[in-house]
Amino acid sequence: MKYVGIASSPLKTKLLRNWKRGKIREINTELLVAKDCQRHLSVLLIFDENNSCSGNLFKGTLYYDYQRSRGKSHKSITEKIEDFYSLYLSIKNRGYIYSKGYIKITTNGARIDGSHRSSILFYLKVPKIKVSVLNCKTIFSSRELEKFNKHLFAQKKNFT
Repeated sequence: MKYVGIASSPLKTKLLRNWKRGKIREINTELLVAKDCQRHLSVLLIFDENNSCSGNLFKGTLYYDYQRSRGKSHKSITEKIEDFYSLYLSIKNRGYIYSKGYIKITTNGARIDGSHRSSILFYLKVPKIKVSVLNCKTIFSSRELEKFNKHLFAQKKNFT
């Protein structure tokens, strides 16, 4: 199963707030990266080609345009790219550090937290990664679960 990212929402916030350490499972890194990660992968290429994260290099990329479409300023996008670059260099030079947190996924195919890290691991050709897995049924009411699954289905339709 491919995992797709979920947009920020009250339901995603509820999941993250109530996330107790899920079951730790090792999965193939390629399963964490769907089409929604293409914007991250394009930025990683620019990092490597330029050994830099200068904000002007990223204007017009999928990543930059996506952030603008969400109302982000050039300054906040540049800061986000700088943070992404720092994370990339850290994982590239030191490997994935689990004590800083696991990538969080659900049993029904949502990547709740870790799109940047997933993209980096895939880009660096790390074959497997340990993730924290949660069953949404343990957090959501049946009505919330239905709403969450509807959003997830739409994401999967768009990005897998």
